[in-house]
Amino acid sequence: MQNEPDFVASYDSMIVSDSEFVAFVNTLAPKLAALSPRPKLIVGEHANWALLWSMAGAIEANPSALAATDFYGTHQYYGLSAYQAPRPKPLWQTEMSSFGPFDPSISNGVTVAKWIHDALTVGNINVWHYGWLQNPYNETNEGLIGRPGAPTTPTKRLYSVGNYSKFVRPGWMRIDVAGSNPNVFTTAYRSPSNANFAIVIVNNSGVDQPFVANLAHARVSSVIPWVTSASLNLAAQSPIAVSVGQFSATVPFGVTTFLGANESIHTNGFE
Repeated sequence: MQNEPDFVASYDSMIVSDSEFVAFVNTLAPKLAALSPRPKLIVGEHANWALLWSMAGAIEANPSALAATDFYGTHQYYGLSAYQAPRPKPLWQTEMSSFGPFDPSISNGVTVAKWIHDALTVGNINVWHYGWLQNPYNETNEGLIGRPGAPTTPTKRLYSVGNYSKFVRPGWMRIDVAGSNPNVFTTAYRSPSNANFAIVIVNNSGVDQPFVANLAHARVSSVIPWVTSASLNLAAQSPIAVSVGQFSATVPFGVTTFLGANESIHTNGFE
């Protein structure tokens, strides 16, 4: 209903208070309800994630506004805010990019993957969006592809986003992982409808790193690595055997997704 209601911009913009959000949602709700199909309503989309929670509290204190709201939305430009649970609506991160000089490198690809990792694990978002798909307008990182004169120029961030989006499909659930490495960031996901799962590794160290996974509650004979690195663009590699619920690999500086198919579905996590 309003883009970045906390930000005064050089272009058309508008500050919206929490109480004004509630009033506007209640005014808009019957108009949406009269349409078929009824459009979904995203409420929030603050530039500063931390300001979302007071607005959400105001919505939740008003039953009619809460009923009319389908999703909360936020941007990530000013960092993220730890999830303030419990919330009755899903949370979407709807816009994020950087405005620095055009950088198609794997270093930038890792940076973007770490944004996604943090939004998922700290912000507990359900959906994550990059700002633009294509940027033919300026020499910045606002698009996943493109720059002036070369509108289809790919970047490593395009592929590192794909390490999530190609495999972690709508409806998939994030599951627990244990263990830590200060430069390696791990999340895992599974399909609710079949036995497929994905483990996404963001290696932010600048060098190759050993990785060992104990699939404590999985039944699988092998996993397939898909690698985005300085030399690879979301490329499938040879399967890696899983023995007694464990596999090991070397993950390059970049992003690696290990894709597997369980013989049965389990709700517990990986180590």
